[in-house]
Amino acid sequence: MVRIIAGSAGGRVLKSFRGPGVRPTADRVRESWFGALGARVLGAHFLDLYAGTGAVGIEALSRGAARCVLVERSRQGAAVVRENLKVLGDLPAGAAEVRAMDALAAPGALEREGREFDLVFADPPYEDAAAPGKVLERLGRSQRLLAPGAQVTIQHSKRVALPEVSGRLRRTQARTYGDTALSVYEVDDDLG
Repeated sequence: MVRIIAGSAGGRVLKSFRGPGVRPTADRVRESWFGALGARVLGAHFLDLYAGTGAVGIEALSRGAARCVLVERSRQGAAVVRENLKVLGDLPAGAAEVRAMDALAAPGALEREGREFDLVFADPPYEDAAAPGKVLERLGRSQRLLAPGAQVTIQHSKRVALPEVSGRLRRTQARTYGDTALSVYEVDDDLG
């Protein structure tokens, strides 16, 4: 069972679906991560890559994010995300957008559209050990997708090592929860 932890939709249960690589972010991981974000989520433009059920992006909206783009490659998954967004009630126009596309293609597409994000969360499938590094590299080389001071969090298996620096991103935190690791990066303009 996946539920929203806090905010306007706190306690609401989300629908799930079965599929390869579908592994919703555990409540305790989301609670800890959002607790560390604190007020930073208020009014933020949020990007949820590998959205799955949409739990992380919906949690961000529930806690006060202004806008959220949820990217899920599976059409079935994207339909579940759209259904799950209903727990938030009537959102302002443009507050939530679901994209049924590959998460590695999304940063380039969004950047070409002139989109900019304050917070990014990516949870690639654990079965693909190369995926966390690939998505980090794509985000790190973007020039306009990440707002000044943006934070990028990659969820991955603790057995996968990620670099301290990738493009414009520098790791500022690393946390583990059982087999799950969160590597938190921030835009560092000194990196170019």
